Amino acid sequence: MSTLDYKSAQRPDPDALLVAIAEYAKSFQIQSNQAYETARYCFMDTLACGFQALKYPACTRLLGPIVPGALMPGGARVPGTSFELEPVQAAFNIGAMVRWLDFNDTWLAAEWGHPSDNLGGILAVADYMARKAVMEGRKPPVVRDVLTAMIKAHEIQGVIAIAKSVAPAIARVEVKGGGDDKVASAILVRTDGYLATNAHVVAQAKSVQVVLSDGTVLTAQVVGTDPMTDVAILKIERDQLPVAVLGTATDLESGEPAISIGSPLGPAGGPSVTVGVISGLGRRVKSSDGTDLRAGSYNPLHTLKPTSWTPVGPWPRRLPPRGPGPGRRRPCSTSTPWSTCDAAAGSAPRPRSSGVRCRSSRCSGSTTAGSSTSTACGRRLAR
Repeated sequence: MSTLDYKSAQRPDPDALLVAIAEYAKSFQIQSNQAYETARYCFMDTLACGFQALKYPACTRLLGPIVPGALMPGGARVPGTSFELEPVQAAFNIGAMVRWLDFNDTWLAAEWGHPSDNLGGILAVADYMARKAVMEGRKPPVVRDVLTAMIKAHEIQGVIAIAKSVAPAIARVEVKGGGDDKVASAILVRTDGYLATNAHVVAQAKSVQVVLSDGTVLTAQVVGTDPMTDVAILKIERDQLPVAVLGTATDLESGEPAISIGSPLGPAGGPSVTVGVISGLGRRVKSSDGTDLRAGSYNPLHTLKPTSWTPVGPWPRRLPPRGPGPGRRRPCSTSTPWSTCDAAAGSAPRPRSSGVRCRSSRCSGSTTAGSSTSTACGRRLAR
């Protein structure tokens, strides 16, 4: 939040988050047909919830003008009733109807929210503006404008809710050794202290420290690395940690919305959050030795996929020169062993034709080869 000397008459600058929200609401162009189709269904469902609530006298007693009989001809109409009200009171009426039965859509984040509640304000303002424009001979807003506002309201509320939900599981990694000191993000994948980060960050590390979201600094062990997929597993000695519920990236499509979240600068101010789209899949580029590589888009943070909004990162930051499926990004997935607690084996998944170095304290650190699937310490590794 902005700080202000209460004795000063100088107007403070708006909070950066509010400025970003205002710019998005005013200027961003929605291009997704799927978003509009979803908004249309949401619009109908939300109105249906409101109409159903009209059967309950406890709800209808709250509706109407603040002063009985103080209607506003040409004002915003309240669906399912005869009320024409000034837009603010109409927004309250519509919002009360929509939320009364607790049936409308829900974001299941750390703090549950119902983004379609926003239709109370959106529909009231849109109807008032439309009726006023018609009376003045101007072009009125149409239903698509309502759907556009609904999409943006869902995005704003959803991104903030999801970021707050995942943020406790995002940590900062500080690495010394291997040439230059490095900082990066990591994501907690098990409550007993296992984290996933990028392998290149911890390569040749002499010491690794993890800064948790609450500012706690702990020494970490590198228990497994896989340079080909650029995934490393770290272990810290702490239990009952918040974790991110991992999703799958197998059904990602180019153009789908995505949220990137990370903590490269530490806990002060919370994680960095960026909203964008999946820019490309299965691209082909040339490595430095001329090898034809298939590569995904670079993203050093941890990415959340649409629909379920579960983590599907971290992404590789550099392209390996060879191997099955070379250069292809390896997102986390509930179908891959490391995301389902195979971190204890000291490994991340990689193709069968390559070895995995186990860094378990019970292992000699030998590297598997060919189709072998176990280390010197007898632990099973992902193929």
